[in-house]
Amino acid sequence: MHNQQKTFLFITLINFTNKYMKNNEFYELVKKRMWYDVGNAIIENATNGDFIKVFFENINKIHHSTIADVTMKIIDSNKNDNNLLLTNALEVIDLSDLDKSKNSQTRILISYALYLIKNNKLDNIEVQLFEFMKNKKLKRETHVLLSYLAFRLYEKMENWDNCVSFALKFIKDRKNIKSNFIVNTEIDINDVFIYAVVSNNFFDFTQLLNLEEAKSEKTNKELVNFLKNMINGNLARSNKFEIPKVIETKFNGIYNFIKEKVFLIEIVNVCHAHIQKREVSFKVLIESLNLKDINSLIYLLIKALGMELVCGWIDSENEMFYFDKLMTKELNESELEALKNTFVELRDKVRKTVEMLKL
Repeated sequence: MHNQQKTFLFITLINFTNKYMKNNEFYELVKKRMWYDVGNAIIENATNGDFIKVFFENINKIHHSTIADVTMKIIDSNKNDNNLLLTNALEVIDLSDLDKSKNSQTRILISYALYLIKNNKLDNIEVQLFEFMKNKKLKRETHVLLSYLAFRLYEKMENWDNCVSFALKFIKDRKNIKSNFIVNTEIDINDVFIYAVVSNNFFDFTQLLNLEEAKSEKTNKELVNFLKNMINGNLARSNKFEIPKVIETKFNGIYNFIKEKVFLIEIVNVCHAHIQKREVSFKVLIESLNLKDINSLIYLLIKALGMELVCGWIDSENEMFYFDKLMTKELNESELEALKNTFVELRDKVRKTVEMLKL
């Protein structure tokens, strides 16, 4: 017998032995009616038909939370239709009358909705999502899982604004949750970057780059540098810039849209730099944006006002832009340092004034 054949037989024997031992251990747990441990064993072997059969046979003896965990894992791990499993699990939980908050049932329905989204079946999922979100009795981790469901739904619907909004909510809220979500809830931060760039109404790119995930080795460096240049005004000042390949591949012909977005971000930046006076001349804005004429600037200012990135008014006669409110955004390190220095200066002025009054 050849060495290759021996190796194959040896591996087959090991796999058979492991499976036999696993099955024996599993059925021992069933005999002892250790349903929580039975549930965990099924979660670890969610594609094992024998285990799933035992789950069906004993489903009415298992706690609703464990039923939810097991059902979610089976749905997440199997590609075939899960209607029978879904119906049985929901019926048993409903009949038990123990899931008062509907938390376990909602978790199962979330995992099934994720399965449907993967298979491009989006009918009524958004309506269902809103209904789930109204239930304030759901556990905290279930609400976090709903944010993930919303992200995946709006990603498939190509609603990039909602997609980014729920991605950020999920990423931030997940940090406060210690429990395992059972289903796969990975979000590629590079995708969030891309969706933010092509969205209509997301402009706070500092918020994205402040995330821990943005500092990961998994990030696309070209994409991160592009976002940094969007924020610091380098792109606005250049006559033409390169769009990262990952964006251009997914969204062909989007250059002009992104260029306009870059200009709008720079208008907000310039206004932030003149926040104390709350006014900025057309000359300063035109230089910062590297524009050729006033008409282009006025168009962009009207756009910024319409999108409520700034609140103010345009004085065309005196070539000035006055503003009283700017969009809220997270500050980067240099902006935080500048803000700190401003407060220190104000504190020192107050101290000097108090000392003078004492004299």
